[in-house]
Amino acid sequence: MSFTAATRRFARVTAAELTPHLQQVPDLDSVKVLVGLTDPAQNVVIGRDGWQRLAQAVTGAGVDVLVDVGRLGPDTPWSLLQGAQLVLLSVRSTQRSVLAGRVALSALATQVDQSLLGLSVSASTPSRADEVGRALGMTVGVRLPVDPVGATVFSDGSEPRAGKRPLAQVAAREAIRLQASLNRPAPRSPLQLALHRAGAGR
Repeated sequence: MSFTAATRRFARVTAAELTPHLQQVPDLDSVKVLVGLTDPAQNVVIGRDGWQRLAQAVTGAGVDVLVDVGRLGPDTPWSLLQGAQLVLLSVRSTQRSVLAGRVALSALATQVDQSLLGLSVSASTPSRADEVGRALGMTVGVRLPVDPVGATVFSDGSEPRAGKRPLAQVAAREAIRLQASLNRPAPRSPLQLALHRAGAGR
């Protein structure tokens, strides 16, 4: 909110205008966060122009940027997705989630280059995650374990030893693999590299 308010009269913005609105993550010197919306009504205030300015800023930041746009719907900030190097749809390995995933992928395909689309699947096993990928006809880029207790640290901050939970450990490994894949020189395509499965990556 503070970024869009500060730049509302700007025709174009850069990462320099975004930097003052970022917050440092404790104990992680290289990681900063831009706080998201706290109320869906705030989306009306930001508007399409505000999201476009944010997309301009993060696209030109020169660093890796991870954006969570939440559930797809009328207020989805499409400009952020359209400027992304890779778009992963998060799904679970349940029938309900797979059915909802089909609808979401159809919506994404109208706005985002399909070569940039992939899945992040939460499943009991990697093979189960791959089954979800086959059911949706998409490549699985990230595989995460089912760990409800571990997930609460990210939603509620309720687990003091989060680093020892399966979700945190696997997510850390997947993040390192994804970051390395996306930053290789002379990529054939962002999705091919991001979803690369070397023997050491599984």
